[in-house]
Amino acid sequence: MLLALLLFVPLQDQLLVSSFQPAAVRSFDAATGALSTTLGPGSPLAGALGSTIGPDGRVYIASETTDEVLRYDAATGAFMGAFVSDDPATAMDETGGLAGPSGVVFGPDGGLYVGSFNSDAVLRYDGRSGAFDRIFVAPGSGGLNGPDAGMAFGPNGDLFVPSFWNRRVKRYDGGTGAFVVNAFTPAVSGLRNPRAVVFDGGGRALVTSEGTDQVLRFDATGGAFVDVLVGDDPSTPIDESGGLDGPSGIVLAADGSLLVASVATGDVKRYSAAGAYLGNLASGVATPVHLTLRPGGSVGCVTQPNSVGEGAFLVARGSSSVAANRLSFELSYGPPSTLAILVQGGGAPPQAVGDGTLCLGGSLFRVAAATTDGLGRARFALDLTSPRPPAAAILVGSTWDFQVGYVDPGATGPRGINFSSSVRILFGL
Repeated sequence: MLLALLLFVPLQDQLLVSSFQPAAVRSFDAATGALSTTLGPGSPLAGALGSTIGPDGRVYIASETTDEVLRYDAATGAFMGAFVSDDPATAMDETGGLAGPSGVVFGPDGGLYVGSFNSDAVLRYDGRSGAFDRIFVAPGSGGLNGPDAGMAFGPNGDLFVPSFWNRRVKRYDGGTGAFVVNAFTPAVSGLRNPRAVVFDGGGRALVTSEGTDQVLRFDATGGAFVDVLVGDDPSTPIDESGGLDGPSGIVLAADGSLLVASVATGDVKRYSAAGAYLGNLASGVATPVHLTLRPGGSVGCVTQPNSVGEGAFLVARGSSSVAANRLSFELSYGPPSTLAILVQGGGAPPQAVGDGTLCLGGSLFRVAAATTDGLGRARFALDLTSPRPPAAAILVGSTWDFQVGYVDPGATGPRGINFSSSVRILFGL
């Protein structure tokens, strides 16, 4: 069994920026813009496009030129190998025909969905092994033409895919991949060459329109155009967008601001929730095409095998900002339909407990309990406004470790109790 204690390096929220050419993915402090690390120097990454944080906490990146999806350690940036790739030694194509991977996103079912830009399709892969599962969105379905890097699952569970060449964001059934509707169109909005879509949690969808140098806002349910959130007003002498030129990747930061990649200027620009330009977060970034936000935290205890596989992983989502109060945890790869408890404590050397490894020390505090779903997943929200014992107070500058203990009914060990990997969070403003 694998047993290791990784070096704890607490991090602030990190912004991953994909540079298409020369290909690289860099990690920046999402608050200050300071460069933290470059992922996988010397890896076969070529034509970096979409990226995402997997259920195991690792970073998955589309390598368009090599028709691969590559995997990296989120904390160290170390290259961990190809997750989706063709083996040239065999007659078959193990990728299922992936041609120009663009967007990569893990679905609600745990599968990895990859946009195939050159074949106008979306392919599905096993979320644990990377094995090809099926063509999820058939080539050209609903008129799909150039599925771009910023595709996303919406609040209703459907998949929204920017169709770059025909100026639309298309919506597909999240279970079957069948075309549903042209969700967001150029009518009234003037949308041209959409690159990415994000949902603001308030019923609106934000879409980068590269061809018009704007960020457009739509009703996320009905698709009606709302307004131009970011863009230059040609009737004024100033550029209200701050020089936005070729907007591509887009994310919502912990403080509610909007971060947008400006391809032609090599910047990541910051805007208020109302669309006002606030300055550049990062500059001098070659061809920034995609953005992914990774909440502050580092992996601690490595998980131990359980009855369904290599073990359960715990990943932080949202933000480590105390003011934002948007931190949650997701458990993946646990046994299905079993009790799981999120525990908070101090860091400690690993110790064998039950069939797993506990890496929390000092006084332990039960945060929340949940029952895993049929895929062994559970979600825990950390509400910083709820009453807490003084000894468990989460304050700006405090560091806490989190781990999930769970019942494993199918375990062959002596007690049927196991633990996930742990996460260390340094809480910020």
